[in-house]
Amino acid sequence: MHRPGTAAIGFAIEAAARRNTGLTAVLAWGAFDVINERDTLPLVSETGALKDEEHRVLSEALADWAQQYPEVAIKQELVRERPATALIERSQNAQLVVTGSRGRGGFAGLLLGSVSQMVLHHASCPVAIVRAPMSVSVVPQGVVDHGDHAP
Repeated sequence: MHRPGTAAIGFAIEAAARRNTGLTAVLAWGAFDVINERDTLPLVSETGALKDEEHRVLSEALADWAQQYPEVAIKQELVRERPATALIERSQNAQLVVTGSRGRGGFAGLLLGSVSQMVLHHASCPVAIVRAPMSVSVVPQGVVDHGDHAP
């Protein structure tokens, strides 16, 4: 399981504040998702430990936003099901579904992931897909570094 996207959470809570409504933060995971690339065997067999860890991850991701927007009631939902399925089901009672996108950089980073694709095409309400801001490297004009530095 990847950490919840800060950009998507920020977009969602700001949208909820503008709409004067609450926010339901959904963290869904399947049987073989991993947190921080740990070994999956304990996670699969210890469902309670996995749920506790996911709750901690989601709470930490929301903490600063909740302080910045105390007027937005935030409900947390932890579900063990495919993320796309969880979001599509909850879209039936939502004004907006916000999801992040794990772009991998380069050309692949321009494409939508499988969860974003499914939600975009099957949700019952508008969908916002929020990417993290791209980091930009600034190279001084006229300087070319070919990596072959003489001693």
